[in-house]
Amino acid sequence: ARRSVGATIAAARSALINGGHIAANLAGGTHHAQADKGSGYCVFNDVAVATVVETWIPYPREGTSFSIQVDTYGNRFIAYTGDALGLWLVTVDPWWHVTGYNLASLVWLPDLDPGSTPSLELQGNGQLKLAFTAITGDLWTVVGSGTSWTGRNLSELASLPKIQPGTSPSLNSDQITFQGIDGRIYQVP
Repeated sequence: ARRSVGATIAAARSALINGGHIAANLAGGTHHAQADKGSGYCVFNDVAVATVVETWIPYPREGTSFSIQVDTYGNRFIAYTGDALGLWLVTVDPWWHVTGYNLASLVWLPDLDPGSTPSLELQGNGQLKLAFTAITGDLWTVVGSGTSWTGRNLSELASLPKIQPGTSPSLNSDQITFQGIDGRIYQVP
């Protein structure tokens, strides 16, 4: 993914930064792939990904992994760590309209652990729930939609241990599972 899509992202950045210059990825154009699966010999839709990536700032932090959820209407929800280690959520509708939220600006949140990936789950009530490891090693959750969000430090509320550095919490049916700094696996309702 990094090479096949990355070259198209690099070309888009080059064209945007150099103001009107033309740039292309000769190995790109894999436009048949869909958000949730490959199609027509295309594994990744490099043009769609480059369009989404170039629509918001900051860029994803180097080496960042994404969490993606797709709802029944085809909306894609993408959570990632931005340049400044803040938590970003991007919504992409079926027509590729993009909306980005810096969740740290909507509800006070600490910076994320740069080695972890936020976990994202679409709730039955239409709200999104995210779990992430803060740079302090604490387990945080954020719940909401649009511009209405609430965040909680679960480590403080439940006297949980710090999360093992470089690991990511996972969300599954309202439970968060993570590896503590003591090496044990914990589940939080």
